[in-house]
Amino acid sequence: MNKRKFRDLTIIEVNNSTEMVIACDSLGGIGSKEQDVIKCPFEVSGYYTTLVVLAELLSYRAKPEILVNNLSFEMEPAGRLVLEGIRKALREAELTDDCMITGSTEENVNVVQTALGVTGIGFIEKDLRNKFNIQSGDSAYLMGVPYMGDEVIQNPMEMPLLKAIRILCETEGIAEILPAGSKGIAYEIHQLCHTNRKEFTYADNIKPDLKKSAGPATCAVVTGRQEILETVLGGFPIEMNFLGTFI
Repeated sequence: MNKRKFRDLTIIEVNNSTEMVIACDSLGGIGSKEQDVIKCPFEVSGYYTTLVVLAELLSYRAKPEILVNNLSFEMEPAGRLVLEGIRKALREAELTDDCMITGSTEENVNVVQTALGVTGIGFIEKDLRNKFNIQSGDSAYLMGVPYMGDEVIQNPMEMPLLKAIRILCETEGIAEILPAGSKGIAYEIHQLCHTNRKEFTYADNIKPDLKKSAGPATCAVVTGRQEILETVLGGFPIEMNFLGTFI
């Protein structure tokens, strides 16, 4: 069985035409338990951890079919509330009827700090990926703003990122989409250049901090022909910033 890493994803060849795509994310110390560093509702912890996983799978154009949640605390009430956040992310991605949820909880120990992991498994036809390769002359825009920690709670997006990504994936002329993570926007641009064998010319006076962590994927890099990006992204109630051009 052929296996490979692609950025933060694990790709497994199922057969000559289909690949299994695996994405995962973890969270610790963020929730409503007594020793959590950042306080927020358990639903928020489940939602944003799941958002990262689904954003990565959808951006790759894989169809998510299984979500595994490993919750290092009890089902009642914390686990049940986290699951509500997980289901909210699935609804925003329009995957409620297509993606199965399974997982486990810790019922033997009194846990005093939130910790959880979410793994998503999806599938894609191998030939489909070639349609989204970046071409010389394509532009890159940042959709959203990099936030981390308390900033995530204080700055909710007017339009959910998962909904925006879903629309972009169904739009002709959009190339690569890459959710930004803890290593920052510049790192994601470097990854796009590496996997597409391109170089990148940054625009002048870029507003966002390109090295700041984007926490639980609070923004994403979207690529394609500039005229298409401007038309589609201009209709979203999300902050957009032109990053530059691939050469």
